[in-house]
Amino acid sequence: MPIKDIPPGLDDVTVIVVTYDSAHCIAALANALVALPHVTVVDNASRDGTPAEVARLMPRARLIVNPANLGFGAANNLGLDGVSTPYALLLNPDCLITPHSIARLIETANELPNAVVVAPQLLDGQGNPQINYGWPRHVWTSRGAGADGPTSVGNACAAAWLLRCTGQPWRFDTDFFLYYEDEDLCLRVLKARQEVVIEPRSTAVHTNRGSVRGASPWRTEWGRGFHHSRSKILFQRKHRGLKRAQQTQRLALMLGTVEVFLRLLLLRPYLIARSAGRWAGMWHAFSPSQTPAKVRPTLTIAVLALNEEAQIEACLRSAAFADQLLVVDAGSTDQTVPMAQALGAEVHVYPDWQGFAVQRNRLLQHTTGDWVFFLDADEVIPPELAADIQQAIAPDHDAVFHVTWLHVAFGQPLTWMRRGNGIPRLFPVRQVLQFEGVVHEGACLKDPSIPHNTLTTRLLHHSRRTVHQSLLKVAQYAQLGAIKRLEKGQKGGLMRGFASGFTSFFRYYILQRGILCGRAGFLLSLVVALESFFRYAAMTVDRDNLQTPVTR
Repeated sequence: MPIKDIPPGLDDVTVIVVTYDSAHCIAALANALVALPHVTVVDNASRDGTPAEVARLMPRARLIVNPANLGFGAANNLGLDGVSTPYALLLNPDCLITPHSIARLIETANELPNAVVVAPQLLDGQGNPQINYGWPRHVWTSRGAGADGPTSVGNACAAAWLLRCTGQPWRFDTDFFLYYEDEDLCLRVLKARQEVVIEPRSTAVHTNRGSVRGASPWRTEWGRGFHHSRSKILFQRKHRGLKRAQQTQRLALMLGTVEVFLRLLLLRPYLIARSAGRWAGMWHAFSPSQTPAKVRPTLTIAVLALNEEAQIEACLRSAAFADQLLVVDAGSTDQTVPMAQALGAEVHVYPDWQGFAVQRNRLLQHTTGDWVFFLDADEVIPPELAADIQQAIAPDHDAVFHVTWLHVAFGQPLTWMRRGNGIPRLFPVRQVLQFEGVVHEGACLKDPSIPHNTLTTRLLHHSRRTVHQSLLKVAQYAQLGAIKRLEKGQKGGLMRGFASGFTSFFRYYILQRGILCGRAGFLLSLVVALESFFRYAAMTVDRDNLQTPVTR
């Protein structure tokens, strides 16, 4: 291209092309990008001589050759790590874009500083527009005419993307080997209140499915089907929760079985391979990826303690699988601290008790893991729950995980009692801002919309060891509950307390089947009812004497 025809601004962009068996695309790509000063090609272990073609036809390009196929997102992340320009243009090898279209994308991005992604309108080989943008499928079904000017959208196909490289470093989630990684990143951009923009005045010609041409078309189709269906389930799990993902998986497996059978009747090999790949991808959706793994997320198990020498050993031994075992002590006068240290815990002592929320926030200050599980000193993690926790954090997708209790009261496990609704205990540390609340404190999250899931195995809760300890707990939690309700402007009173106590007893003893647990079930239900009664009684009788924080 003559120098006079080269548009300004191309020095501000690095083109990143990820290749895999794409030697047939390199000549056209080299011709289209000849005017671009910064080009990076990341090759995913091609078997058709792609790196040699890049070296021959694009000698000025930076070439990264991976020893294995890392997947689309991971390879793009490698290219992005070396970018020093304000923008990166992510471009599939089967996409052709002109310097003028690239310049238009840069111009639009400069005009819209809140836009993280600016994408061109994709065209097929005949010049017809492709549907390469829309909104998240579970939010709104896109319909109507296409954009005729720069338009904020929900997602755009990453076959051609201009990505802003200043500010927050946006990267693909490498759990998505192929497909859905672009939709995932777009959704994260929207949750961060930034924009994905389509710029229809900029176009790129996209030869759909044209970037890979291997020696075995059947194998290629199988791989496409496998990764598309597997990524679909991973996307559901990450953004809509484990339960929805499992429902989608079960339905897709049933429909996929029928589809494979029908394809076999048609005797069209590439369609059979694609359908079989989809079925296999659904089946293995929750299995660990066979691709080179990213660094395993680390786990902190954090415990609040005060004079817990009777149960701290069982608690901490059950949590020994954590990468960091952390204890924040409120000034124990017994052997809690030396026992915890002897068991390998990192212990920090804060004797100035200011409430449960403050102590949890102090725990967060010392947390080094990617994830944190909050464990009380009177709780024990069974081996099955430890496995559930490790499996939950393995994908490292932002979600909050709840646990349900198996009560152990007065020395007896109440196995016949129903599960409760669960309490949030496992958090991605990057999401937790702080804890708030006098009692049963809650976490304030950066993104309150992240999924909430419930772990399968129950947590052993030794909540009531003796009658004496139970009555002391009644006094403490009745006072805490009274303070919490007064702060919300609620009213107390003996009749309200009686009604609350009766309701609590009925719920625990009858609805949650404490009646099936003998003496221990009755005592637990009665203790909970007493706590409910005295909570409302204290709001009236002790109103002027309630203090916060309540001494433990």
